[in-house]
Amino acid sequence: MTQHLRAETLKEFAEIQELFPFRSKFVKLPHRMADREIPVTAHYVDEGEGEVLVFVHGNPTWSFYFRKVILQLKDRYRCIALDHIGCGLSEKGMDHRYSLKDRSLFLEQFLDALEVKQCHLVVHDWGGAIGMAFATRNAARVRSVTVTNTAAFPSDWISWRIQLCRLPLIGRWINYHFNGFLRAAMHMTTMQPLDAQVRKAYLLPYRRKADRESIDQFVKDIPMRDTHPSYSELKRTGDELSKFRDSQILLLWGMRDFCFAPCFLQQWRQRFPSSKAVEFEDADHFLFEEKAEACAELIATHVNGNLSGVRP
Repeated sequence: MTQHLRAETLKEFAEIQELFPFRSKFVKLPHRMADREIPVTAHYVDEGEGEVLVFVHGNPTWSFYFRKVILQLKDRYRCIALDHIGCGLSEKGMDHRYSLKDRSLFLEQFLDALEVKQCHLVVHDWGGAIGMAFATRNAARVRSVTVTNTAAFPSDWISWRIQLCRLPLIGRWINYHFNGFLRAAMHMTTMQPLDAQVRKAYLLPYRRKADRESIDQFVKDIPMRDTHPSYSELKRTGDELSKFRDSQILLLWGMRDFCFAPCFLQQWRQRFPSSKAVEFEDADHFLFEEKAEACAELIATHVNGNLSGVRP
């Protein structure tokens, strides 16, 4: 299942394994598209036993982003983190432009393959839209949701830095040719500098230009107009978030985030006025890099609260 990984990547992955001490797993699935099926190999982490926590990453991260929280929780829960197609150690070389809907449907297909009947979602960045698109189609399968620095509804606001990376030609050059989107993230998403080995781990899956196609696609897939191909799916997701109005939603937010700024937190609060929100004034977009231990305990408390009353 690792044939799609180059020997160089496997060698470098071994060098950072101390930071990511999990057994990598791979699953090959016929990704169902509108008009065809594409066989793809996806990488994921599946650690621990018990209630299932599903971690959904955004762009430009991979399952590595959740490692600290998983280490805190894997003795109490089954922790699953998928690398989206084209991301992390999942298969790349994409000849298909993946949309928000494609990715959420693949998440659903992946959880079906693992026979996950019910789960607790933990979403970050664009993983919020992907995870909640799945959740709104599968509300009965989702026991609770933890939302961290993300959105799952259309917005008129976008950071000028992200907007720059969406510009024709210039954006492609930044994201694909220079790896600028990811390189910038290594310096703009935490209050304290990331350790050199941690930066290496984030960069590892995206060293070649061809490996950065998904980063560019993710940036371009942010729908800012109703004519965008992913707008209707994002709007549907936002409209159907009301399915979780009576559920307990936990909001964990790095308040120094330039991308999913506190204005997005306010929108979540308006949609879920009874939700619990924890603001980390000294944390940025990569919240789990800086507040993993505190976040893990809040997630555990949140999940346990949603377990009360559940029959054994």
